[in-house]
Amino acid sequence: MIYIILSGLLSVFLVVFSYFVDKKTAINSELTVNNILLLFTYTLCEFLSLLFIFYLPNYNITFMLVRLALILENLFILNFCLSVLVFPSPSKSKFLLVGEIILIVLLAFRVFGDSISYVASEKMGLTLYTQYIFPEFTIRWKVVWDIFYRYVIPGITALYIIVRPANTKNRLAQEHLIINLFALGTIVVTSVALTYASSLVPFFYSLKPHGYLIAILLAYSTTRIHVLYDMKTLLFKSLRIIWLHVVPAILLGLVTSYAIINYRDENIFLFIGILLLVMTAIFFRTIFLPRIFSKRTKTLNDEYDKSLEKEFAELEYNLSAENFAIQVDKILSEAIMCKGINILLSNGKEYSCVYSSFSSISSIPLDFPAFGVLVGVGRQVVFRNQLDSQYVLAGARFGLNELFEESKADACILLAEGYRVFGVILLSEKMLGNDYTHYDYATFTKLYPYFFMIGYYMNSMANEGVIGTINREIKMSDQIIHSIQENMDFIRSPKVDVGYLMNPARNIGGEFIDFIRLTDTRHIVILGSLSGKGITASMSMVILKSIIRIFLSKIHDFKELIQHVNHFIRFNLPRGTYFAGVFALLDLSENTMYYINCGVPTLMLYTQSYNNVIEIQGDGRVLGFVSDISKYAKVKKIKLNPGDLVFACTDGLIESQSLRGEAFGKGRIQGCILDNLNYSSNKITQFTYENMREFTAKEQEADITCLVMKFFADKGESHGTA
Repeated sequence: MIYIILSGLLSVFLVVFSYFVDKKTAINSELTVNNILLLFTYTLCEFLSLLFIFYLPNYNITFMLVRLALILENLFILNFCLSVLVFPSPSKSKFLLVGEIILIVLLAFRVFGDSISYVASEKMGLTLYTQYIFPEFTIRWKVVWDIFYRYVIPGITALYIIVRPANTKNRLAQEHLIINLFALGTIVVTSVALTYASSLVPFFYSLKPHGYLIAILLAYSTTRIHVLYDMKTLLFKSLRIIWLHVVPAILLGLVTSYAIINYRDENIFLFIGILLLVMTAIFFRTIFLPRIFSKRTKTLNDEYDKSLEKEFAELEYNLSAENFAIQVDKILSEAIMCKGINILLSNGKEYSCVYSSFSSISSIPLDFPAFGVLVGVGRQVVFRNQLDSQYVLAGARFGLNELFEESKADACILLAEGYRVFGVILLSEKMLGNDYTHYDYATFTKLYPYFFMIGYYMNSMANEGVIGTINREIKMSDQIIHSIQENMDFIRSPKVDVGYLMNPARNIGGEFIDFIRLTDTRHIVILGSLSGKGITASMSMVILKSIIRIFLSKIHDFKELIQHVNHFIRFNLPRGTYFAGVFALLDLSENTMYYINCGVPTLMLYTQSYNNVIEIQGDGRVLGFVSDISKYAKVKKIKLNPGDLVFACTDGLIESQSLRGEAFGKGRIQGCILDNLNYSSNKITQFTYENMREFTAKEQEADITCLVMKFFADKGESHGTA
């Protein structure tokens, strides 16, 4: 009975495991899932054959199941060995596939074509008899099958992967090689051990699928391991496996064996009770023991993204350039275990080295072609080991290979503001010789805003003649705001007069306005506020401004642009960052404005025909709060007539309070608009701000940004943004 229970439980587990692997694994997933499903089918046949032998005696059905189990076992071993053979390729070649089919057809022909018989009983187990190869020999066909499929094929596979050059080109491939050799060894050991055990204990052969499961788990681990482990980590992981798996398995196995020997026939209720206790213990081991163990071993966690983000967030931006770079170097060396970093920044002539702890490269040409290619495809992070495998890097492959070779670096992080690359950070190889992995790439991409901030700060320090004791945040705030103003495509058209005001409360913040020219008559207008304070918010503002322009070079759908911006804020800017504002597409050829409310506090329209100011923003959702903004982002359209005026602002203007705690409010803004219609857009923003200051009668407490656009007839006076 215990063999039936174990086979049934394993069948259920394999179905669940195949679903998990299919959803969670990107590398070699198809082959791994095929192996799991083959093992499931083989286990299911074993389960049914045992069920018929013990409880539903039927010679023909049992014989059919025994034959199927024999074929499926050998098919599993063959398929498993071939998947190890082609690893890390996700598929088998046609040659291997044809060879596999031929071998299985021959096996099926022998199994179903020869006169085969079996003898099965609860006490004697199951014995399968096949014909002799030749009458004069005493060797049967089944012995030949067993030797060929269980020993020869795994042996040939092991020899091939050992001598294959791809498995010796780096230490990570060697680590995968060792694990796969252990997996192949598990196949052989399982076959030998359980074949011998079956001669002593009936039906022990039915435990073979459990041994094959270990081989699958080992091979599956190669698709999940992307780092090399030092001896300390290997020792820890070995102890973890022994504590979480080996020790509980031995103890539960001993208890179960004792119950089978002493109580299965004599006291069935006690036997069932012991089995229930064993199953409860298995549940506890599976659910709770790993959690307890992991809580006590957090210091040995291989994932570093959270700790690195915390270290970056706590960087001191009041140090000299050299001390600041040393601080960054130490953080990266400890987090990713790289040997050093090299920071090169533009001086207008070349990218010159401002700090290096490993590389002798002192400069890179300012017109280095590979950097232009990377910016064009939207890649800021590149690893040496990605160059040959990612087609999007084809145009930069030659140049980057030379750069990596000359600098002895393994990773490159571009520091780009829009299409302008102002610096590059090179990272050395890792101390243990590890490759940079998918996890490293995801982490660097996620934390790119911090790398940008590091480069921006270093660039600011490099441009200072003398480093004094000036407050660095204020210094950088002025530079950032000036940079944004200088890089805007001001709208200059006789049909519209645009004015804006940006006034941070404490010299630094995350609010901004941007104008992006698409054509002479079509412009993108953005107003909004990024959450956060200080230098982090300001840097995120600069990054977002740059990435929007990159998106616009590829995206021509207004709503799709918002979706990409939302995704970037959600997954690339520091955690908890969101954008509240509005995106507008101004089409002066049709006197139309399309807009999407992204959480802007107010968007007002004055119409000359009604001589009134109304709110038109409607419902909206801030960007960065949800993963998919598509169902919330709604494109709206208004027709603009001569004399109309559009006003937008952030919440700082609306929520500014007087000494009595009364908010300035939207009503007073509407009044300011109506009172100053005859003035230019810039004057209206200035008068509105002055009215707010007079109303609050105290120091400004929040960042304030507002925008005014006045529209004229085609032959109206030419206006521009001052």
